[in-house]
Amino acid sequence: MRGGRFREDHRAHNAGWLSFQDESTCPQVSCLHHSKINLVKSKRSASGPKKQIQPSAGLEKQLGEVVREIREERDISQDRLAREMDTDRTTISLIERGLRSPYVRTLIQVAAALDVKPSEFFRRLEIRMGDSWRNVRTDGRKRRIGD
Repeated sequence: MRGGRFREDHRAHNAGWLSFQDESTCPQVSCLHHSKINLVKSKRSASGPKKQIQPSAGLEKQLGEVVREIREERDISQDRLAREMDTDRTTISLIERGLRSPYVRTLIQVAAALDVKPSEFFRRLEIRMGDSWRNVRTDGRKRRIGD
């Protein structure tokens, strides 16, 4: 009977439902749960700390800063904004850091969740960029022969 209880406990432990007081006291030598933990630990230590990619400038960076500015003015977390939009928090983070250029639909969803007019993003973006917005039209677009 004892063996059956141990197997049940260990299955629950491997699934993350049951934890032993001290991870080192797990009675199973080849514990699936612990092998996963050790694999993750070894990957982390081998690759070192991950570096965040941050663009230094550009339209996406400026737009992201505007989104962050408005979100912080309203005292809304990225997580709460993401839930309001029914999306993932990383999507908001990527937009705010300028790593994702949002579709117009996404920008309107952000505006609705923040309770601002979509034009507010562009008004603030125009103020930030001054006349440099005129130079954006050729950035990132392939030129045709003869242009």
